[in-house]
Amino acid sequence: MKSNKPLRLGMALAGLALVLSGCVQRTKSGKPYGVVYDYLAVPGQHVMEWMANFLGHSYGWAIIVLTVVVRLVLLPLMVRQMRSSTVQQEKWQPSTSNDCPSETSKVGFNSRRASCSWSSDDATLPG
Repeated sequence: MKSNKPLRLGMALAGLALVLSGCVQRTKSGKPYGVVYDYLAVPGQHVMEWMANFLGHSYGWAIIVLTVVVRLVLLPLMVRQMRSSTVQQEKWQPSTSNDCPSETSKVGFNSRRASCSWSSDDATLPG
């Protein structure tokens, strides 16, 4: 059965875009309101204004500092994702070592075995 992961991801992103785009409504006077606006945009605006006032009324520096803070908060997640990605890449790439795989190796083909410098016929058994 084919994996439907891309389809599920696409549907989730479309649903998220649909929900988030409809969460900020405007009154007849043009004032925004809604769950996303009230709990995400307004606190973010207050933090940005406080930081700009703290840094000498510089919104540029406030954006830079806020970006650094967010990156530091997300750093553990980014490191974990990078390690996971590296492990997955190592699983799919062939080994660069010179030793031959054993008989119980999980490699499903014998192309690496042909490049070994020894074969099972050359091995001497004790006894």
